[in-house]
Amino acid sequence: MVEGVIWFNYPRAFNQLMTEGEVFTLRKTIKNGVYVVLSKLVLNPPKTGRLAKVEYIGQVSSREELEDYVRKSGYKTVDDWVKEAKDAVHLHRVLLLTP
Repeated sequence: MVEGVIWFNYPRAFNQLMTEGEVFTLRKTIKNGVYVVLSKLVLNPPKTGRLAKVEYIGQVSSREELEDYVRKSGYKTVDDWVKEAKDAVHLHRVLLLTP
């Protein structure tokens, strides 16, 4: 059952998901389940509308907690990731389910 939509509007995270099939992302709200992936970054939408499994990992309280996840976040450093995520503190793993 599809829970709803998960939006990716930051190029680094969206590209990570589309090329590797997996991304770790920080969100303001908690999501868990199967979601439809959408993005305003794609003008020609064949890469959107795909299904992904979203797993909530937990609330992040320090930058050090993100060190193990930054490699699959789409960002080169934790500082870059946190800066773009602003006040989002809920860490999620997103896995594409449809090719």
